[in-house]
Amino acid sequence: MGKQNIEKEIFATGTWRILLVELAPHFRKTMEEKIGKRLPEVKIRSAASPKDAMALTETFRPMAIVLNFALAAQKQDDSTFLVELTKKQDIPVIVYGSLSSSRMLALSMGAYAFLVKPRDLRERELFYDEIIMNLQDALHKASESERDLYQEQNDHILRELWDDAHFGIFRSAALTEDHPARTRADAGPPDRSARVFNALPPVPHPQDASRPSAGAQPISLIAIGSSTGGTTALRAIIPKLRPPMPPILVVQHILSAFSRQFAMRLNAESVLHVKEAESGDRLEPNRVYIAPGHKHMTLRRDGGELVLDCRPGRPVNSVCPSADVLFHSVAQISGVSALGIILTGMGKDGADGLLEMLHRGARTLGEDEESCVVYGMPKAAYDIGAVERQVPLEKMAEEIGKICGQGRAGEDRHLDDRANG
Repeated sequence: MGKQNIEKEIFATGTWRILLVELAPHFRKTMEEKIGKRLPEVKIRSAASPKDAMALTETFRPMAIVLNFALAAQKQDDSTFLVELTKKQDIPVIVYGSLSSSRMLALSMGAYAFLVKPRDLRERELFYDEIIMNLQDALHKASESERDLYQEQNDHILRELWDDAHFGIFRSAALTEDHPARTRADAGPPDRSARVFNALPPVPHPQDASRPSAGAQPISLIAIGSSTGGTTALRAIIPKLRPPMPPILVVQHILSAFSRQFAMRLNAESVLHVKEAESGDRLEPNRVYIAPGHKHMTLRRDGGELVLDCRPGRPVNSVCPSADVLFHSVAQISGVSALGIILTGMGKDGADGLLEMLHRGARTLGEDEESCVVYGMPKAAYDIGAVERQVPLEKMAEEIGKICGQGRAGEDRHLDDRANG
Protein backbone atom coordinates (compact mmCIF):
# COMPACT_ATOMS: atom_id res chain seq x y z
CA MET A 1 0.00 0.00 0.00
CA GLY A 2 1.65 3.22 -1.17
CA LYS A 3 1.54 6.69 0.33
CA GLN A 4 -1.43 7.88 -1.73
CA ASN A 5 -3.42 4.75 -0.82
CA ILE A 6 -2.66 5.26 2.88
CA GLU A 7 -3.85 8.86 2.57
CA LYS A 8 -7.11 7.72 0.97
CA GLU A 9 -7.64 4.99 3.56
CA ILE A 10 -7.13 7.30 6.54
CA PHE A 11 -9.29 10.00 4.97
CA ALA A 12 -12.07 7.50 4.24
CA THR A 13 -12.08 5.58 7.52
CA GLY A 14 -10.22 7.75 10.04
CA THR A 15 -8.68 4.53 11.35
CA TRP A 16 -5.19 3.07 11.31
CA ARG A 17 -4.80 -0.70 10.86
CA ILE A 18 -1.82 -2.34 12.54
CA LEU A 19 -0.63 -5.93 12.05
CA LEU A 20 1.34 -7.51 14.91
CA VAL A 21 3.52 -10.53 14.10
CA GLU A 22 4.71 -12.37 17.23
CA LEU A 23 5.20 -16.11 17.88
CA ALA A 24 4.73 -16.20 21.68
CA PRO A 25 0.97 -16.21 22.49
CA HIS A 26 1.29 -14.46 25.87
CA PHE A 27 3.51 -11.66 24.60
CA ARG A 28 1.38 -11.31 21.45
CA LYS A 29 -1.70 -10.78 23.61
CA THR A 30 0.18 -8.32 25.85
CA MET A 31 1.37 -6.33 22.84
CA GLU A 32 -2.16 -6.13 21.45
CA GLU A 33 -3.42 -4.83 24.79
CA LYS A 34 -0.61 -2.29 25.24
CA ILE A 35 -0.91 -0.88 21.71
CA GLY A 36 -4.70 -0.87 21.88
CA LYS A 37 -4.68 0.97 25.21
CA ARG A 38 -2.38 3.68 23.87
CA LEU A 39 -4.11 3.97 20.49
CA PRO A 40 -7.75 3.03 21.11
CA GLU A 41 -8.80 4.22 17.65
CA VAL A 42 -6.47 1.71 15.93
CA LYS A 43 -7.60 -1.66 14.58
CA ILE A 44 -5.12 -4.41 15.47
CA ARG A 45 -4.82 -7.92 14.03
CA SER A 46 -2.10 -10.40 14.92
CA ALA A 47 -0.34 -13.36 13.36
CA ALA A 48 1.93 -16.06 14.80
CA SER A 49 3.85 -16.97 11.63
CA PRO A 50 5.15 -15.38 8.42
CA LYS A 51 2.64 -17.41 6.40
CA ASP A 52 -0.34 -16.11 8.40
CA ALA A 53 1.08 -12.59 8.30
CA MET A 54 1.42 -12.60 4.50
CA ALA A 55 -2.19 -13.78 4.18
CA LEU A 56 -3.40 -10.99 6.47
CA THR A 57 -1.57 -8.34 4.46
CA GLU A 58 -3.88 -9.24 1.58
CA THR A 59 -7.15 -9.34 3.52
CA PHE A 60 -6.61 -6.94 6.45
CA ARG A 61 -4.45 -4.54 4.41
CA PRO A 62 -2.46 -3.09 7.34
CA MET A 63 -0.98 0.41 7.24
CA ALA A 64 1.97 -0.59 9.45
CA ILE A 65 3.43 -3.81 10.83
CA VAL A 66 5.06 -4.53 14.20
CA LEU A 67 7.31 -7.57 13.87
CA ASN A 68 9.50 -9.74 16.11
CA PHE A 69 13.01 -9.95 14.62
CA ALA A 70 13.13 -13.70 15.25
CA LEU A 71 10.33 -14.07 12.69
CA ALA A 72 11.69 -11.30 10.46
CA ALA A 73 14.91 -13.30 9.94
CA GLN A 74 13.16 -16.57 9.05
CA LYS A 75 13.99 -17.86 5.59
CA GLN A 76 11.37 -17.42 2.88
CA ASP A 77 12.42 -19.04 -0.40
CA ASP A 78 15.79 -17.44 -1.21
CA SER A 79 15.37 -14.50 1.14
CA THR A 80 14.06 -13.63 4.60
CA PHE A 81 10.52 -12.85 5.68
CA LEU A 82 11.27 -9.16 6.33
CA VAL A 83 12.89 -8.70 2.92
CA GLU A 84 9.98 -10.40 1.17
CA LEU A 85 7.50 -8.41 3.22
CA THR A 86 9.03 -5.04 2.38
CA LYS A 87 9.27 -6.00 -1.29
CA LYS A 88 5.57 -6.79 -1.54
CA GLN A 89 4.17 -4.23 0.90
CA ASP A 90 5.04 -0.54 0.65
CA ILE A 91 4.30 0.07 4.33
CA PRO A 92 6.50 0.73 7.38
CA VAL A 93 7.64 -2.28 9.44
CA ILE A 94 8.66 -1.64 13.06
CA VAL A 95 10.95 -4.48 14.18
CA TYR A 96 11.89 -5.37 17.75
CA GLY A 97 14.35 -7.88 19.15
CA SER A 98 16.36 -8.83 22.21
CA LEU A 99 19.82 -7.88 20.89
CA SER A 100 20.93 -4.37 19.95
CA SER A 101 23.46 -5.97 17.58
CA SER A 102 20.54 -6.95 15.31
CA ARG A 103 19.68 -3.31 14.59
CA MET A 104 21.82 -2.72 11.52
CA LEU A 105 20.82 -6.06 10.00
CA ALA A 106 17.12 -5.31 10.49
CA LEU A 107 17.46 -1.84 8.97
CA SER A 108 19.44 -3.23 6.01
CA MET A 109 16.60 -5.71 5.43
CA GLY A 110 14.11 -2.88 5.09
CA ALA A 111 12.83 -2.23 8.61
CA TYR A 112 11.55 1.27 9.25
CA ALA A 113 12.94 1.14 12.79
CA PHE A 114 14.42 -1.36 15.23
CA LEU A 115 13.73 -1.34 18.98
CA VAL A 116 15.41 -3.42 21.67
CA LYS A 117 12.97 -5.30 23.88
CA PRO A 118 14.14 -4.74 27.46
CA ARG A 119 14.68 -7.70 29.75
CA ASP A 120 13.83 -5.67 32.83
CA LEU A 121 10.04 -5.73 33.22
CA ARG A 122 10.14 -2.21 34.69
CA GLU A 123 11.39 -0.93 31.31
CA ARG A 124 8.61 -2.55 29.28
CA GLU A 125 6.19 0.37 29.51
CA LEU A 126 8.75 2.70 27.94
CA PHE A 127 9.37 0.07 25.26
CA TYR A 128 5.67 0.03 24.34
CA ASP A 129 5.74 3.82 24.40
CA GLU A 130 8.57 3.85 21.84
CA ILE A 131 6.65 1.46 19.60
CA ILE A 132 3.75 3.91 19.57
CA MET A 133 6.01 6.86 18.81
CA ASN A 134 7.54 5.02 15.86
CA LEU A 135 4.13 3.99 14.56
CA GLN A 136 2.86 7.56 14.80
CA ASP A 137 5.97 8.92 13.12
CA ALA A 138 5.79 6.40 10.28
CA LEU A 139 2.07 6.83 9.64
CA HIS A 140 2.19 10.64 9.83
CA LYS A 141 5.01 10.66 7.29
CA ALA A 142 3.00 8.42 4.99
CA SER A 143 -0.22 10.41 5.23
CA GLU A 144 0.95 14.03 5.26
CA SER A 145 3.04 15.97 2.79
CA GLU A 146 5.92 18.09 4.08
CA ARG A 147 4.18 21.28 3.01
CA ASP A 148 0.94 20.39 4.76
CA LEU A 149 2.84 19.39 7.89
CA TYR A 150 4.70 22.71 8.10
CA GLN A 151 1.46 24.61 7.50
CA GLU A 152 -0.13 22.66 10.34
CA GLN A 153 2.82 23.52 12.58
CA ASN A 154 2.58 27.23 11.93
CA ASP A 155 -1.21 27.30 12.22
CA HIS A 156 -1.04 25.38 15.47
CA ILE A 157 1.63 27.58 17.01
CA LEU A 158 -0.25 30.73 16.11
CA ARG A 159 -3.60 29.46 17.32
CA GLU A 160 -2.87 27.32 20.36
CA LEU A 161 0.69 27.63 21.64
CA TRP A 162 1.31 31.33 22.07
CA ASP A 163 -1.06 33.79 23.71
CA ASP A 164 -1.14 37.58 23.61
CA ALA A 165 1.42 37.82 26.40
CA HIS A 166 4.07 36.48 24.00
CA PHE A 167 3.55 39.13 21.30
CA GLY A 168 6.67 41.22 20.93
CA ILE A 169 8.79 38.52 22.58
CA PHE A 170 8.48 35.52 20.28
CA ARG A 171 8.97 37.35 17.01
CA SER A 172 10.37 35.48 14.02
CA ALA A 173 14.13 35.16 14.24
CA ALA A 174 14.45 35.66 10.49
CA LEU A 175 15.95 39.15 10.14
CA THR A 176 16.25 40.64 6.67
CA GLU A 177 19.71 41.13 5.24
CA ASP A 178 18.97 44.85 4.90
CA HIS A 179 18.46 45.21 8.67
CA PRO A 180 20.72 42.60 10.31
CA ALA A 181 21.18 44.61 13.51
CA ARG A 182 17.51 45.32 14.16
CA THR A 183 16.37 43.96 17.53
CA ARG A 184 13.17 43.79 19.54
CA ALA A 185 14.14 47.02 21.30
CA ASP A 186 13.93 49.12 18.12
CA ALA A 187 11.44 47.05 16.15
CA GLY A 188 8.47 49.13 17.27
CA PRO A 189 5.11 47.78 18.46
CA PRO A 190 4.30 44.19 17.47
CA ASP A 191 2.44 43.67 14.21
CA ARG A 192 -0.60 41.56 15.09
CA SER A 193 -0.85 40.36 11.50
CA ALA A 194 2.68 38.97 11.53
CA ARG A 195 3.58 35.45 12.55
CA VAL A 196 4.48 35.35 16.22
CA PHE A 197 6.65 32.28 15.93
CA ASN A 198 8.11 30.41 13.01
CA ALA A 199 8.53 26.65 13.22
CA LEU A 200 10.43 26.74 9.94
CA PRO A 201 14.17 27.45 10.05
CA PRO A 202 15.20 31.09 10.42
CA VAL A 203 16.97 32.74 7.53
CA PRO A 204 20.52 31.40 7.73
CA HIS A 205 23.17 33.98 8.37
CA PRO A 206 26.91 33.40 8.31
CA GLN A 207 28.64 32.45 11.53
CA ASP A 208 31.14 35.28 11.54
CA ALA A 209 32.01 38.20 13.79
CA SER A 210 28.39 39.40 13.77
CA ARG A 211 27.29 36.25 15.57
CA PRO A 212 27.25 36.57 19.37
CA SER A 213 30.38 35.04 20.82
CA ALA A 214 29.66 31.48 22.00
CA GLY A 215 30.82 30.92 25.53
CA ALA A 216 31.21 34.65 26.22
CA GLN A 217 28.64 34.41 29.01
CA PRO A 218 28.12 31.78 31.71
CA ILE A 219 25.75 29.00 30.72
CA SER A 220 22.49 29.77 32.52
CA LEU A 221 20.24 27.18 30.88
CA ILE A 222 20.52 23.79 29.15
CA ALA A 223 17.92 22.50 26.66
CA ILE A 224 17.92 18.87 25.48
CA GLY A 225 15.85 17.18 22.77
CA SER A 226 15.61 13.40 22.25
CA SER A 227 13.32 10.74 20.84
CA THR A 228 13.84 7.06 19.94
CA GLY A 229 16.46 5.71 22.33
CA GLY A 230 16.34 8.95 24.27
CA THR A 231 15.10 7.51 27.55
CA THR A 232 18.23 5.35 27.72
CA ALA A 233 20.46 8.22 26.59
CA LEU A 234 19.09 10.57 29.22
CA ARG A 235 19.65 7.95 31.91
CA ALA A 236 23.26 7.77 30.74
CA ILE A 237 23.69 11.56 31.08
CA ILE A 238 21.53 13.12 33.83
CA PRO A 239 22.66 10.86 36.72
CA LYS A 240 26.30 11.72 35.93
CA LEU A 241 25.79 15.48 36.26
CA ARG A 242 26.82 17.14 39.52
CA PRO A 243 25.97 20.52 41.07
CA PRO A 244 26.35 23.31 40.43
CA MET A 245 24.33 23.02 37.23
CA PRO A 246 22.00 25.49 35.52
CA PRO A 247 18.35 24.49 35.01
CA ILE A 248 17.98 21.72 32.42
CA LEU A 249 14.91 21.50 30.16
CA VAL A 250 14.27 18.18 28.42
CA VAL A 251 11.91 17.31 25.59
CA GLN A 252 11.71 13.54 25.24
CA HIS A 253 9.06 12.29 22.83
CA ILE A 254 6.89 10.32 25.24
CA LEU A 255 3.22 9.75 25.99
CA SER A 256 1.58 11.67 28.81
CA ALA A 257 0.99 8.51 30.83
CA PHE A 258 4.73 7.95 31.18
CA SER A 259 6.46 11.33 31.32
CA ARG A 260 5.90 11.67 35.07
CA GLN A 261 6.96 8.07 35.66
CA PHE A 262 10.11 8.65 33.64
CA ALA A 263 10.90 11.86 35.56
CA MET A 264 10.46 10.04 38.88
CA ARG A 265 12.79 7.28 37.75
CA LEU A 266 15.45 9.76 36.68
CA ASN A 267 15.05 11.62 39.95
CA ALA A 268 15.69 8.42 41.92
CA GLU A 269 18.89 7.85 39.95
CA SER A 270 20.25 11.40 39.98
CA VAL A 271 21.88 13.89 42.33
CA LEU A 272 20.04 16.70 40.55
CA HIS A 273 16.33 17.05 41.28
CA VAL A 274 14.25 15.80 38.32
CA LYS A 275 10.54 16.53 37.90
CA GLU A 276 7.84 16.55 35.27
CA ALA A 277 7.50 20.17 34.17
CA GLU A 278 4.36 22.15 34.93
CA SER A 279 3.12 25.52 33.73
CA GLY A 280 4.28 28.15 36.18
CA ASP A 281 7.45 26.33 37.23
CA ARG A 282 10.13 28.92 38.01
CA LEU A 283 13.48 27.63 36.90
CA GLU A 284 15.99 26.83 39.61
CA PRO A 285 19.59 25.63 39.36
CA ASN A 286 20.37 21.94 39.86
CA ARG A 287 16.90 20.98 38.59
CA VAL A 288 15.84 19.02 35.52
CA TYR A 289 12.40 19.64 33.99
CA ILE A 290 10.94 16.89 31.74
CA ALA A 291 8.30 18.12 29.29
CA PRO A 292 4.96 16.38 29.96
CA GLY A 293 3.66 14.12 27.23
CA HIS A 294 1.24 15.75 24.78
CA LYS A 295 2.25 19.24 25.93
CA HIS A 296 4.69 21.64 24.26
CA MET A 297 7.12 23.25 26.71
CA THR A 298 8.19 26.88 26.25
CA LEU A 299 10.01 29.53 28.22
CA ARG A 300 9.12 33.09 29.21
CA ARG A 301 10.42 35.81 31.50
CA ASP A 302 8.50 37.05 34.52
CA GLY A 303 10.45 39.94 35.93
CA GLY A 304 13.90 38.59 36.59
CA GLU A 305 12.83 34.93 36.58
CA LEU A 306 12.45 32.31 33.86
CA VAL A 307 9.08 30.53 33.90
CA LEU A 308 7.81 27.46 32.02
CA ASP A 309 4.61 27.15 30.03
CA CYS A 310 3.38 23.62 29.25
CA ARG A 311 0.40 23.58 26.90
CA PRO A 312 -1.34 20.85 24.89
CA GLY A 313 -1.36 21.20 21.14
CA ARG A 314 -1.28 19.36 17.87
CA PRO A 315 2.03 17.78 16.81
CA VAL A 316 4.97 19.79 15.46
CA ASN A 317 7.21 17.60 13.30
CA SER A 318 4.60 14.90 14.05
CA VAL A 319 5.35 15.02 17.79
CA CYS A 320 4.13 16.72 20.96
CA PRO A 321 6.11 17.78 22.91
CA SER A 322 8.48 19.07 20.24
CA ALA A 323 12.17 19.86 20.66
CA ASP A 324 11.88 22.52 17.94
CA VAL A 325 9.27 24.40 19.96
CA LEU A 326 11.47 24.32 23.06
CA PHE A 327 14.69 25.26 21.23
CA HIS A 328 13.11 28.21 19.41
CA SER A 329 11.70 29.44 22.71
CA VAL A 330 15.08 29.13 24.47
CA ALA A 331 16.80 30.90 21.56
CA GLN A 332 14.46 33.86 21.88
CA ILE A 333 14.65 34.10 25.67
CA SER A 334 18.11 32.93 26.70
CA GLY A 335 20.11 33.20 23.48
CA VAL A 336 23.80 33.52 24.12
CA SER A 337 23.74 32.06 27.64
CA ALA A 338 22.19 28.69 26.70
CA LEU A 339 23.49 25.26 25.76
CA GLY A 340 21.43 23.19 23.31
CA ILE A 341 21.86 19.42 22.96
CA ILE A 342 20.22 17.04 20.51
CA LEU A 343 20.30 13.31 21.18
CA THR A 344 19.26 10.11 19.43
CA GLY A 345 15.91 10.14 17.66
CA MET A 346 14.04 9.53 14.46
CA GLY A 347 13.14 12.37 12.12
CA LYS A 348 14.36 15.96 12.27
CA ASP A 349 12.61 17.50 15.26
CA GLY A 350 14.89 20.01 16.97
CA ALA A 351 17.22 20.75 14.05
CA ASP A 352 15.74 24.13 13.10
CA GLY A 353 15.38 25.29 16.69
CA LEU A 354 18.96 24.29 17.50
CA LEU A 355 20.14 26.30 14.49
CA GLU A 356 18.39 29.38 15.81
CA MET A 357 19.99 28.82 19.20
CA LEU A 358 23.39 28.69 17.52
CA HIS A 359 22.69 31.85 15.53
CA ARG A 360 21.84 33.64 18.76
CA GLY A 361 25.13 32.67 20.36
CA ALA A 362 24.25 29.48 22.22
CA ARG A 363 26.60 26.54 22.46
CA THR A 364 25.31 23.39 20.72
CA LEU A 365 26.15 19.69 20.92
CA GLY A 366 24.86 16.64 19.08
CA GLU A 367 25.18 12.95 19.88
CA ASP A 368 27.51 11.25 17.40
CA GLU A 369 26.34 8.63 14.92
CA GLU A 370 28.11 5.68 16.48
CA SER A 371 26.43 5.97 19.88
CA CYS A 372 22.94 6.88 18.59
CA VAL A 373 20.15 4.33 18.59
CA VAL A 374 18.79 6.29 15.60
CA TYR A 375 21.03 8.92 14.00
CA GLY A 376 18.11 10.94 12.65
CA MET A 377 17.58 14.07 14.73
CA PRO A 378 21.31 14.67 15.42
CA LYS A 379 22.12 14.13 11.73
CA ALA A 380 19.42 16.53 10.59
CA ALA A 381 20.81 19.18 12.94
CA TYR A 382 24.41 18.47 11.94
CA ASP A 383 23.61 18.58 8.21
CA ILE A 384 22.22 22.14 8.44
CA GLY A 385 25.14 23.36 10.55
CA ALA A 386 23.31 23.56 13.87
CA VAL A 387 25.76 21.36 15.80
CA GLU A 388 29.07 22.82 16.94
CA ARG A 389 30.46 19.49 18.06
CA GLN A 390 29.37 15.84 17.93
CA VAL A 391 30.01 13.92 21.15
CA PRO A 392 29.72 10.20 22.01
CA LEU A 393 26.98 9.46 24.51
CA GLU A 394 29.41 8.17 27.11
CA LYS A 395 31.26 11.51 27.08
CA MET A 396 28.24 13.83 26.89
CA ALA A 397 27.93 14.41 30.65
CA GLU A 398 31.63 15.23 30.89
CA GLU A 399 31.34 17.68 27.98
CA ILE A 400 28.33 19.38 29.57
CA GLY A 401 30.31 19.78 32.79
CA LYS A 402 33.24 21.32 30.94
CA ILE A 403 31.10 23.83 29.07
CA CYS A 404 29.16 24.86 32.15
CA GLY A 405 32.32 24.97 34.24
CA GLN A 406 33.96 27.46 31.86
CA GLY A 407 31.23 29.95 32.61
CA ARG A 408 31.52 29.46 36.37
CA ALA A 409 35.29 29.59 36.68
CA GLY A 410 35.22 32.63 38.93
CA GLU A 411 32.46 31.18 41.08
CA ASP A 412 34.31 27.88 41.40
CA ARG A 413 37.49 29.64 42.49
CA HIS A 414 35.52 31.55 45.10
CA LEU A 415 34.04 28.31 46.43
CA ASP A 416 37.49 26.73 46.50
CA ASP A 417 38.89 29.72 48.41
CA ARG A 418 36.12 29.42 50.99
CA ALA A 419 36.72 25.69 51.34
CA ASN A 420 40.46 26.22 51.81
CA GLY A 421 40.10 29.25 54.04
